[in-house]
Amino acid sequence: MWAKMPPERSFNLATISTRLPKIGERLLISGFRAGANEFEVGRQGGSDELTGSIVISTGVVTAIYLEGRDRYLIPWPVLEVNCPSLGGMSGGPIFDLNGKLVGILCSGVDSEIENEGTSYVSMLFPALSIEFEGWWPEQLFQGRQSLLDLNNRGCFIDKPSALKVTKDVAKGTQVLSYEPWE
Repeated sequence: MWAKMPPERSFNLATISTRLPKIGERLLISGFRAGANEFEVGRQGGSDELTGSIVISTGVVTAIYLEGRDRYLIPWPVLEVNCPSLGGMSGGPIFDLNGKLVGILCSGVDSEIENEGTSYVSMLFPALSIEFEGWWPEQLFQGRQSLLDLNNRGCFIDKPSALKVTKDVAKGTQVLSYEPWE
């Protein structure tokens, strides 16, 4: 059984943007870096303190690969950003300068020059139509839904009309179309 969120907790939600950042646009990459490479497993009935830090980096978009960067390593829509990202930052959110969530860090290439490197940002729009079964909060979820279905009800998407989902019920498949906008 999952525990309920304590009443004194609060959430801050970021708006997910379907806007495709432009080449030359500055993005902010953030991530969590653990304070150690290994941690001991917690004692039964006790707790352990884990340390780490939030890491922030900024850089400009240098390339856009809507069909994927390559067939094997990054075959999904990504942005290439001229900016270093450290190990452990993968999966961290990427924001535009308006504070809107535009992607998630999927990989980075280190440089021998300090404070330089290339980071790859997975675009979020392909994931917005994937259906899932949620469980919390109960009043929000009724069966399988996507984040597009939940827009303005626990999820905020900037211009969801840029996405069109066509479902083939007989085959159990769907096709997502994306129309870039500024």
